[in-house]
Amino acid sequence: MKIIIDLLSYTLIGSGEGAGIIDSDVVLDDLGFPYIPSRRVKGVLKESAKEICDILGVKYSIVESIFGEDGFTEGKLHIGNLYINNYKNIRKEIENLKNDKNKKYKTFINPSQITSYYTSIRQQTSIDEDGEIAKEGSLRTFRVLKPGFKFEGELYEITPLSKKEKALLYLAAINLKRIGTSRNRGFGEIKCTIEDIKISSIDDAIQYLNSDNDKDITEEIKSSDSEKFNANKKGNIKKLSYKITTLSPIVLAKEIGEQNTINTEKYIPSTTVRGLFASKFIKRFNLGNAAHKDDNFYNLFLKNEILFTSAYPFKKDKTYYPALYLHKEKGDNSNQVYNILEKVPEKIKTKPVNKMVCYSADKIYYHNVPTTFYFHNARDREKGHSIGEEIFYYEAINEGEEFKGFIIGDEGYLEEIKRIFGDKFNSFIGRSKSAQYGLVNIEFGDLEDTYDLEDVENEFIIVATSPIILYNEWGFSDISVKALENYLKKHFDCDITVEKIVARTEYVENFISVWKMKNTRELAYSPGSAFKIKIERCNDLKEKLNSLSIYGFGEKTELGFGRVNVYSSLGESYESKYDKEDGDKGIILQYSKSILENIVKQKAEEILKFKAFEKAKEFSNKKYTLNISNNLIGRLEGMLFEINKFDDWKTKLEELEKKPAGETLKNLNLWDDLSKLDIYDKYENMFYDNLLNAINELGIQVGNFELSKTYWISFFRYLRLLNKQGEKKNER
Repeated sequence: MKIIIDLLSYTLIGSGEGAGIIDSDVVLDDLGFPYIPSRRVKGVLKESAKEICDILGVKYSIVESIFGEDGFTEGKLHIGNLYINNYKNIRKEIENLKNDKNKKYKTFINPSQITSYYTSIRQQTSIDEDGEIAKEGSLRTFRVLKPGFKFEGELYEITPLSKKEKALLYLAAINLKRIGTSRNRGFGEIKCTIEDIKISSIDDAIQYLNSDNDKDITEEIKSSDSEKFNANKKGNIKKLSYKITTLSPIVLAKEIGEQNTINTEKYIPSTTVRGLFASKFIKRFNLGNAAHKDDNFYNLFLKNEILFTSAYPFKKDKTYYPALYLHKEKGDNSNQVYNILEKVPEKIKTKPVNKMVCYSADKIYYHNVPTTFYFHNARDREKGHSIGEEIFYYEAINEGEEFKGFIIGDEGYLEEIKRIFGDKFNSFIGRSKSAQYGLVNIEFGDLEDTYDLEDVENEFIIVATSPIILYNEWGFSDISVKALENYLKKHFDCDITVEKIVARTEYVENFISVWKMKNTRELAYSPGSAFKIKIERCNDLKEKLNSLSIYGFGEKTELGFGRVNVYSSLGESYESKYDKEDGDKGIILQYSKSILENIVKQKAEEILKFKAFEKAKEFSNKKYTLNISNNLIGRLEGMLFEINKFDDWKTKLEELEKKPAGETLKNLNLWDDLSKLDIYDKYENMFYDNLLNAINELGIQVGNFELSKTYWISFFRYLRLLNKQGEKKNER
């Protein structure tokens, strides 16, 4: 289903933050495009649904079934962010312009220019009731969305909605009339519609909602014999690759310490992936709370016949991992990266790279996982305003990002998993899965052989790709060198020396859905931690290293902890690169032309106003302003405001030609320029080259007459200002 919101008035979808002189700004993406966060849509739809229930005398339980109960249960409906019509196509065209290798568009295409196309600035103040004047310090400036724009988003049914629930959703959309800040004070008037709900009228919807024939809860679909999990073990271990693409922002909570801020991991932990597949398996075969009694579920997820790796950023066929041992010089723009596990550079102060990396020969490619902070607050429906204490921020991985991982296990199990779930499917992960966050697409690759390392000498490097949990002899988490050596000695069954460690630590804990609580909080080595290992007299070293790469080491490896990459050696330094998108893909404009025309016009006006100021200042320096009165300046300015075409201007100017005003303009050498009005005749270099090239290449019509008016009106305004300043100096 698709939800569509048409803006009928100025609307403030507040971000909760200001920008410069703006006290309250709208929600914007990284390129400056406004959007409506789905949590706002969910909130107002839920309020509207409760109003419908109040009107028709229906219990709120159906609202909670659709939207979920805060902090307790998930709803059946997932709502995506709402973006401007044709958002993806417009954004792609703007990105192509910004990535142009000649950089001629970067000078005038920026987020503030894009935002100005969709928004307007408004101000308000409070009035003192006694003095009937504005209260001191009460002036507020805020940015609002212009009326006339349309926003669209997707509605996903996590569980199919019943006829009753669809009827309530249909009525809630029709009943929804306002959204955003100050919606009770004239802002935020909208029209909301939901497509693909097969209800023809309001009367039919009310009838469905009041009917007892339709069940509130959709019946579970019983699996047939052909849908049962029928795996035959084949005795050989394989790995099945999977790719996760974020279809909405995702929040994978990471403990940092900010009380009102939820930060996110930059990769998808194996526990999250394992939980996703376990949940899908339970729902697919209707196992409910008795899942542990099912042999197949027990073997796959409790006996751990299969293992899930974490999913790491994947871009242009490269998988990126954390690497805490890589440092770069402080305050230096050099591309040189140092591996301090091998050698600490002398006389050079370094700092951690703190980015995901991928090795390629003597180069290292960087990748920053893009995230966005989202502001949220609770709102009292009856009072109609926010609840000040419930303010928090979510950091979320942006939509459109890709991550890759593997499922490792018997070939027969992996083939059956792929058959049951299909080549790809949509699901939800992380926090707030019923609105705005968590929607992902999972796509399976081919079955592959497991790792087969090349011959490794008695020295090698282990790099953690997931947290490593180690216990001491009393069963408590321990990150000491002694504990590390004990685990490795047990794995290799020989003498081990940990020569060097570059590591960080973190606390890990998991939420156990069956218990409805978290398990024990434990200290672990963070992903990216590296250990340089020396080994002596080890039999079957290659086989044991392969086993280490496949199964990891430490505690809770069945949950995905303790996974590592093994390297025979790593260089002391590398040249770093960002894997950027290819530029110069050809500029084809179809959806963004109106935006660009507005941007170009605004930029042209800025340049013309500056040129007008320069010309007015030149007059001032030559003391021409003493020979032209403010009365004449105001008269010319008024004439320019009144005209709509060049012929009107020509007529008005002819009326001045034989009057003293006309003689003054001729003496000041302004008459000829004003007669032509079109600034391009004499000021052909008034625009910067990049802007002129863009205007020509993109075929944008900038409106010479309107721009000429802007130039001359600005010129006369500056001239009058400079004239007044000159008069004040003479008075002194």
